[in-house]
Amino acid sequence: EKLNFRLYANLRQMIRHDSHKFNRLIDDTKSVVIEFCHFGKERIKAFNVSPDAFVQLALQLSQYRLFGEFKSTYEVTVTRRFLHGRTETLRSVSDQAVDFVKKMTAKNATAESKAAALKTAAETHVTRMKACMAGMGIERHMFGLQSIYDRFGAGLGINQMPAIFNDRGW
Repeated sequence: EKLNFRLYANLRQMIRHDSHKFNRLIDDTKSVVIEFCHFGKERIKAFNVSPDAFVQLALQLSQYRLFGEFKSTYEVTVTRRFLHGRTETLRSVSDQAVDFVKKMTAKNATAESKAAALKTAAETHVTRMKACMAGMGIERHMFGLQSIYDRFGAGLGINQMPAIFNDRGW
């Protein structure tokens, strides 16, 4: 059955405004699938580098080249070991990833130093991934704490948002 809504002028204006805003967001978002056939995971593995870590580091390098800065990015991690499974979030930017990107963009860095930085950053990524998969990540835990504050903070006697959640790092 068709529902008829009575929309007042100010509500119609808000809907139009938000609709235009949403359409601009769509116009600014573009996805393109590019087929890469030069090599695959087997070649990456031959260099003792995790294919996942390789791709995550390639994304960091690409973003740095595109934006000139490091962007907060994350990779979803599945915690299958636990009943019903869950997800955790692994932040891909690490000190080692930053070092790798800086080496890759430095004019005077040697191929050996770039390869070493790649290996170190990839190993760090894998270690952090394993920790997240084992339930040792902090992202979802922190999100849970923030959600508890949002929902129950006043009732718990917490009258202002804990500082960590206003921190740029968070």
